Amino acid sequence: MSSITEQLHRSVDDVNDSMVDLRRDLHQNPELGFQEHRTTKVIKEYAESLSLTERPYPTPTGAVFEREGGRPGATVLLRADIDALPIDERGRRSFLSKNGGTMHACDHDAHTAQPQFLFLRFLAKI
Repeated sequence: MSSITEQLHRSVDDVNDSMVDLRRDLHQNPELGFQEHRTTKVIKEYAESLSLTERPYPTPTGAVFEREGGRPGATVLLRADIDALPIDERGRRSFLSKNGGTMHACDHDAHTAQPQFLFLRFLAKI
């Protein structure tokens, strides 16, 4: 049986391109706090594709999901900020913000795509 580290490395290799695509999509479509309706939809669709159970959440944006593990032990919690900032993005990248005056300047797009994508996919396998 391979170690958790080896399994995690394989999970990274398996999803790297999809994770980069998701991060760039979120970067191009930033939404200000409590206006992240599209981002919430993207997160929910991904979590549902992994058969995670949606839990109640107090606001219309954001989400909470749960997966019951098959083993006793500690609970793992993931949290990621998903809001953008009211800043006009400048640059030459192919995935600049499409929403004028709004951008992911604090890497919240990466906070959502990278750990969530990898870890949720990894958890769905164990």
